[in-house]
Amino acid sequence: MAMIGMLLITGGFGLLAVFAHHLPLIGAIMLAMATEAGNAFVMMPSVTAGANALPNELVADGNCGYNDGSSVIRFCRCHVRHSVVG
Repeated sequence: MAMIGMLLITGGFGLLAVFAHHLPLIGAIMLAMATEAGNAFVMMPSVTAGANALPNELVADGNCGYNDGSSVIRFCRCHVRHSVVG
C-alpha cells in the first residue's frame, strides 16, 4: 500500500510541476487530491505499524503524539503529564 501511495505522491507532484501553468483550478485541485490520497496510503500503514510496536500502556501516548500538526509539542506535553501524574 505504501508503494501505491508513493506513486500517487510522486505522480501528483510531478504532474503539478509540469502542468501548473496550463491547468485550470479544478485540475490543480484534482492533482492535490491525488497527492493527499497518496499521503494517506503511506501514513496509514506506517502509523499502524508504529502503534503496534508500542507496549499496550504506551499506545495512548504514541497516539497523542500523532494527532495533529503540533505533534512534537503535544507528545512532550503528554509525556510530562504522564510522568508527573503517574
